[in-house]
Amino acid sequence: MTRAPAEEFEARAKARVGNYDASEFSGYVSGAVSENVTARLSGSTSETDGVYKDTVTGNKGKDESDALR
Repeated sequence: MTRAPAEEFEARAKARVGNYDASEFSGYVSGAVSENVTARLSGSTSETDGVYKDTVTGNKGKDESDALR
């Protein structure tokens, strides 16, 4: 379930890194757009080189994901 927008401005950012060149970044901003309207925007991106290698092509099992709402 999506969290409701805040009436006061708030923001958060998070970054993580790990094995196999893994990285993940996410964050959000929330607050009043006008006197009667509030909004919240959040997004994330993640990427990894994977833990396996295709023996035929030599490609790594890369994985990428992006989200915005």
